[in-house]
Amino acid sequence: MLAGFLRAENANQTKPEVCKLANRWHATYTDGIMFRGNISLRRSTNLCEFQKSSSMTAPRILAFAGSVRINSFNGTLVRIAAAGARRAGADVTVLDLNDFPLPIFDEDFEREQGTPANAQKLKELFLQHDGLLVSSPEYNSSISPLLKNTIDWVSRPIPGQPRLAAYRNKFAALMSASPGALGGLRGLVHVRAILGNIGVTVLANQVAIGHADSAFDSSGQLRDESQQVQILDLGRSLAEVLAKLQGQPSPVTPGSL
Repeated sequence: MLAGFLRAENANQTKPEVCKLANRWHATYTDGIMFRGNISLRRSTNLCEFQKSSSMTAPRILAFAGSVRINSFNGTLVRIAAAGARRAGADVTVLDLNDFPLPIFDEDFEREQGTPANAQKLKELFLQHDGLLVSSPEYNSSISPLLKNTIDWVSRPIPGQPRLAAYRNKFAALMSASPGALGGLRGLVHVRAILGNIGVTVLANQVAIGHADSAFDSSGQLRDESQQVQILDLGRSLAEVLAKLQGQPSPVTPGSL
């Protein structure tokens, strides 16, 4: 996996060499395995751009759920992952999409009334962060309308900015929770494909928590200790990958991803 790959092959490499090896991993592992069945040949994405553009500060991660329901399982889940990222040294912003209500994306609306203020605020938040922790509910075997609408509005171009500026060279980790036995797993297939095609490198590891209606205790933690560790590790893994690409030391352990 990426963090293990970088550690194993780059212990004595310079930062430019580490960056080149990260690009090699992106071209081989990401395109050949992570998106198998839906191979996205995004070899033009240069991870060196990420390393050069990132300041030597703690990795910044934006964490949010594709649900705004009260006591949302996915909102609860992503906060656990955020805690794992913070423990690994990341600066994490937990976002509630309910604070940024948006109309359904419509180009006629956009042309007549402009980009909504909340879409602009969300895009700025995405631009300010290096990585994404996303917990997505499954709606009819796919992505939630809220999450898709958010992705679409944030993707809209602004004069003077590169295309898909809010997504290019970002890294993301995915998770889901559902009362069903599969835990929302089918929806993550579509989330992964969408993000992968707009410039986000999605980490291979993902976790789906089934029977979510009984999975959490009263404090918002998972009752199953192994599941709790898996979700914490998602946050930690993303933080470690971002730190490594920034050339920072990170408290990584073998098999991080």
